[in-house]
Amino acid sequence: MVECAISSHRSSLDRNFTRFSPQDATDEDASFLAHPSGVIVVILSTRHPALAKTINQVDFNVNKKKHRGVDRSQQTVIGKGKKGGLQLLPVTRLCLIKCADGSEYPLRAGVKGTLIEVNDRLLTEPTLMQTSRENKGFIALIMPKGNETKDMVNESDSL
Repeated sequence: MVECAISSHRSSLDRNFTRFSPQDATDEDASFLAHPSGVIVVILSTRHPALAKTINQVDFNVNKKKHRGVDRSQQTVIGKGKKGGLQLLPVTRLCLIKCADGSEYPLRAGVKGTLIEVNDRLLTEPTLMQTSRENKGFIALIMPKGNETKDMVNESDSL
């Protein structure tokens, strides 16, 4: 009887966040955890090919070739209005995932909003994206513009 009660409880992540993915999502896209406060946590999709490989590096300075890119890990956001946050479009690159076999996967924001924070732990421990992808291995926090989640698919509905 005790086993039934324990298995019926949802995790705190499932109780406090709603899982979303873009409608036109591919395997190389991110998934999102939407909090009731409006903040969106960007995580790696369960179908992403990098999860089957060894991740060596996560690079947040993704526009090096143009010499005018912004290193997302060096940004500072201040105050209630999120002053200093990078404005993102759904196609904006958040990071570049580099694997041991030489493959690279650019990860795009997927939503329009303000970049609040990137996970600096991934710079020193990139394998957190695989071992703890919904907790310590999150990629970024985004404050969406308007109601960005209305155009997304609720992952619990699609299962």
